[in-house]
Amino acid sequence: MKRQTLIILLLLVAGRVPAQSLEAAFPVIDSLYKDYAEKNHIPGLAFAIVANGKLVHTGTFGYTDVQKKTPVTARSVFRIASMTKSFTAMAILSLRDAGKLNLDDPVYKYIPEIKKIHTLTDDSPPITIRHLLTHSAGFPEDNPWGDRQLQRTDEELISFIKGGVSLSNTPGLAFEYSNLGFALLGHIVTKVAGEPYEQYIRRTIFQPLGMDHTYWEYTEAPPETLAHGYRWLNLQWKEEPLLHSGAYGAMGGMLTSLEDFSHYMIFHLSAWPPRNETDAGPVKRGTIREMHQPGKISGFYTQARNASGDPCPRLTAYNCGLVWNKDCTGKEGIGHSGGLPGFGSHWMIVPDYGIGVVSFCNLTYEATPALNVQVLQRLIDIARLKPRQLPASDILKKRQQQLMALLPDWKDAPASGIFSENFFADYLIDSLRKEAKTFFDKAGKVLRVEDIVPENQLRGTFRIVGENTSLQVRFTLSPENPALIQAYSIHETPQPSTSQSTPTPSTRSKYGLKPVSSLSDYRQQVSANPRQAIVPLDKFIPGIRLDIRYATNKNIMHRPVYRTAAAFLRLPAAEALKDIQQELKQQGYGLKIYDGYRPYRVTVEFYEAYHDSNFVASPYTGSRHNRGCAVDLTLVDLRTGKELDMPTPYDDFTEKASATYTHISEQARKNRQRLQDVMLKHGFVIYPSEWWHFDFDGWKSYPVMDLSFEDLISTQR
Repeated sequence: MKRQTLIILLLLVAGRVPAQSLEAAFPVIDSLYKDYAEKNHIPGLAFAIVANGKLVHTGTFGYTDVQKKTPVTARSVFRIASMTKSFTAMAILSLRDAGKLNLDDPVYKYIPEIKKIHTLTDDSPPITIRHLLTHSAGFPEDNPWGDRQLQRTDEELISFIKGGVSLSNTPGLAFEYSNLGFALLGHIVTKVAGEPYEQYIRRTIFQPLGMDHTYWEYTEAPPETLAHGYRWLNLQWKEEPLLHSGAYGAMGGMLTSLEDFSHYMIFHLSAWPPRNETDAGPVKRGTIREMHQPGKISGFYTQARNASGDPCPRLTAYNCGLVWNKDCTGKEGIGHSGGLPGFGSHWMIVPDYGIGVVSFCNLTYEATPALNVQVLQRLIDIARLKPRQLPASDILKKRQQQLMALLPDWKDAPASGIFSENFFADYLIDSLRKEAKTFFDKAGKVLRVEDIVPENQLRGTFRIVGENTSLQVRFTLSPENPALIQAYSIHETPQPSTSQSTPTPSTRSKYGLKPVSSLSDYRQQVSANPRQAIVPLDKFIPGIRLDIRYATNKNIMHRPVYRTAAAFLRLPAAEALKDIQQELKQQGYGLKIYDGYRPYRVTVEFYEAYHDSNFVASPYTGSRHNRGCAVDLTLVDLRTGKELDMPTPYDDFTEKASATYTHISEQARKNRQRLQDVMLKHGFVIYPSEWWHFDFDGWKSYPVMDLSFEDLISTQR
């Protein structure tokens, strides 16, 4: 197939992501990489984002050549080190698909010299190709030793094997990263393909994908595009000598550009979801998905944290030159990092969301996996992306319709022919009928039956929305042909919310926290202690200005989360703010309030949208806002009514929002300091992550609240 046709096909099969939604995240992403490059003394950094089957955004900073001050571009060529490994693995799998080798073949079938290696035990199995692909051959971890072997010749590699290799594990039992193992895979490609592995990969992968600016030897790259490698040493950049690619090039010798590598990422994403279409790539879609499966478990990180810093255990595994990663939310990522003297790189795709990111740096071992994970999460959060939905099979949809025709009476169900032979032995028809009637009576009039949401092609759930409540039905089909219903359940599920202010029981208990959510409880608190009162700031403080973004679309959620544009604080905090307003007035300034008391259910909404505890509170503990003791605000010039210059706009999601960030204008620094000084003077505490956020001292003594603004207003009458 011609390259142009292949690229067009790749654009069509990748998942669709709203372009405008993604674009809203790009300024945040640019800032993250720029700040990272500055903090880590990276001479040059390039990154790219792919989505919708194409390269949608690139960013570049610094220089490929520090001495000549050659700027980095999207076409600059970087050495990508161990990101090479998946190309070598893909070459092995393409030969497997062609019937020229088997993954469980012993390596000695292709490299007889491997028999010279003495196994750790007499009962050790032979090293196989699969062992090499999953870093489980028993070779010891060999970073950074392996990095310095890059330009060894094939003869030197085989001579090394003949001399014997020290093993650290019995083959097949444990993961241990081995550059040597992938060098051997490259040698196998050469042997089986009948041509050098570099030439085979160029012919079978680079060329079909249009990777015309990808090289094995740095001397092949145009000098004006070639990134030089550096090490940060003694407060200056020291250039690292570029290594030639030799026998170990299969583990880390490739050089490529953002534009070229994006084709490779798009090809990987195009393998999802499985479907009935002609395979047009260098290898089959099924082969790519095979590469994406967990191979050898490489780590179980019980204390891991997500990009927001919240606890989120994760599991990792290695297979075919790729790291498979699954976090506590079930989100899977596929990618690999790379590092050699002078270079660091990393790429990662999230197939369920159809997006990916790659970054190149020309600084020794400066890969950016943690940053890239954060970037992907920011893309998902800011663009409010949803996982790709598995399409429901025809048989699932058919059985849903047939089942609904029987509910709730189950009349003549045994004779319907849609249930497997076990069903009515496992479920008594009288009990089914009684259960369904109870739930349908509770639901009231059925308003709609929603489409089935498949878990796979033979199991799924759907919701029946009633006037009073909703019901969820789940069923599983049997392996028969045609498939029949073998298991079934029905239960009440939370009704879709139509109110933006009324908290639901599920919100109050979902994270184990029980905030005050009834007016009677609140009134009892205030009766026992009047200083527990939550008061409206516009009524309590003369001249204060409100700019309640959360009552508009101009906020991080891009929709109103408050029905009423109002701001409230606990009485002691409001009194302190009143004193601040009076003091500022004498200086020609005033306060503008963005937010004060925030109902707990809004904190839950924020958290579930962003999962970033630097900027939104954890629903397991509730926020200071939920206690009525936190305020978001800025200063205004009373003469003009305009806001004073500050480091960032309100609700900025970059490091510049920090209360101590230094790379800002002198005027913004002075204005921020003026605000901090007056707030500290009157009993407020600075919140480190957000210059606009201040907490009233003693906030811990107040309970978390989930009263709506409308409820609080009613108490003022």
